[in-house]
Amino acid sequence: MKFRSRALFIAFTVVMLVALIYQWMHVSRVQRSAGPGALSGEEVSVDLRHVQRDCPCASWKVVQPAKMEGYVYIEPARENLRISPAQVAKTDSGWLLRLNGQFYMEEGFPDEAGENRDPSAEKARVFQYTSAEVIKPE
Repeated sequence: MKFRSRALFIAFTVVMLVALIYQWMHVSRVQRSAGPGALSGEEVSVDLRHVQRDCPCASWKVVQPAKMEGYVYIEPARENLRISPAQVAKTDSGWLLRLNGQFYMEEGFPDEAGENRDPSAEKARVFQYTSAEVIKPE
């Protein structure tokens, strides 16, 4: 390989690596922001009941406050807040899940759904929680 060919090869390789790194960073940023947009800024407490539905859609039904009734997706504000399978099982047996946090301004899907979500899934309100506890219904 002559000097000129080697220099062109190295320049081409460097440009391609820079382009790939830029694309990787841009795509990951787009995927992170592909969620339901900005948070509402209003801290609320909601009581939810887990409902098994025959569709790949939101499975948490808002019980309290009644004015926010409907099905929602939930996502933790931090990874260490994730709802355990034992807590979900308890809510399946009649208990409620009380969450504190904020709704997103727009309907969408939780971040964890990502690209692996079912294409037939419907958008719904998404609630990002900062604390969670399982409570006995009143």
